[in-house]
Amino acid sequence: MAKVQAGMLDLEVWLRDVVHQGLVVVQGQPYSFWDNTAARLVDAQAPGMARLIREMASVAFSGVGWEDRLLARMGRIYLLLSGFKRLSALDSGVQADIRTQIGWTQNQEELLTQAGVEDSWLILGQRVEELDNFK
Repeated sequence: MAKVQAGMLDLEVWLRDVVHQGLVVVQGQPYSFWDNTAARLVDAQAPGMARLIREMASVAFSGVGWEDRLLARMGRIYLLLSGFKRLSALDSGVQADIRTQIGWTQNQEELLTQAGVEDSWLILGQRVEELDNFK
């Protein structure tokens, strides 16, 4: 938990720096600008947040309207950061949502105690990503 907290604090500082610099400056940054931040988040055991940062890199070069899309992503990340800061004050469902977005894995025993969802499922695709030491 301490590593995740430190990583989230670093991410908040980084995000504030990005806003302070301005979006036009950020658009000119190399991919390593985004990837280095994402790698630090993976090290901090927050691979979900790392994925969001890497997605921001592609948004910055996505053509007309990139500014709005990038700001929307930044807003989502800031909302997750704000929720994480007050995690203990939130109900358990919201806590679980935030933890999932951050990239925490759930305890298998805990999952087995929860009610499953029965339905017919149609799988349309699968995507496997490698994030440094995670797969």
